[in-house]
Amino acid sequence: MLNKKKYFLFLLGVLLLGIIIATGVVMMTGESIDAVKGAQNVIYPLYLNNSEDVVGFQIEVNYSTNYLNLTGVEPTSRINNAEIVYNNQNNILRIAVLVNNESDKIVAGNGAVLNLIFDVDENAIAGNYTIDLYNLISSNISAIALNSSEADGLFEIIEPYGFEFLPPISNFENFTLQNGATLPLKFNATNGDGFIGDDSVLVRVYNLSLGIDKTYNASGEGDEYITIDGVNKLYITNIHTEQLNMGKGIYNIDVIFSNYQDELIGFELVDKSQGIGKGKQR
Repeated sequence: MLNKKKYFLFLLGVLLLGIIIATGVVMMTGESIDAVKGAQNVIYPLYLNNSEDVVGFQIEVNYSTNYLNLTGVEPTSRINNAEIVYNNQNNILRIAVLVNNESDKIVAGNGAVLNLIFDVDENAIAGNYTIDLYNLISSNISAIALNSSEADGLFEIIEPYGFEFLPPISNFENFTLQNGATLPLKFNATNGDGFIGDDSVLVRVYNLSLGIDKTYNASGEGDEYITIDGVNKLYITNIHTEQLNMGKGIYNIDVIFSNYQDELIGFELVDKSQGIGKGKQR
């Protein structure tokens, strides 16, 4: 539960002692990110660069558009055992953070302290929307106000890529694969200029009840990675079911980009006697 008396005493102390400014410098900065229309659980970090330990701060955030729906405010690993209160009205978010003990102070450094969590309206108009920061107040352990400033951020809402899963898996509904076989997973992504090679791409293959959860990225070459083939205009990764010790069952595949676009498909791994690449033709 929030210790309201402690919270208000902190704010009162900062205001009364505001004429005494410590030598420490604190800056809060918004991120610059992009997310597709309809994206959910988009993480928007607020960074704190503080040359002195901080025990509390408050900040106002104007996220300037009704296309963003705030669903939460979460601390990062830089904040431990703190009271976090916020009030969100008409796209104006007011946040106050107060640590509970001296040992939990936000130590001098640079990095995200809070993550704002947004859902993006699926009917949003693509464009750049400012994340404006105002009125940062921060305090050290002596309840003396620190030199504080803010730097605004940006949230770009973008159109999703044109996306298509390619054969073999895209040819079938209820696609089945022989136990032990390799699935060449292929897909492409396009924008207004044609094929786009986005190396932020991830492919996750999983059936959590069977203990399988494998993620591929595009940071290297070989079967453990996603290949982006600009000549043939496709992405490909080979899912070796035998090497992954995948048992019979239904598996989900998520293709995820850093812009929060998430494309889903799946397959069923069956006995070898039931054939390979079978299903109802689309």
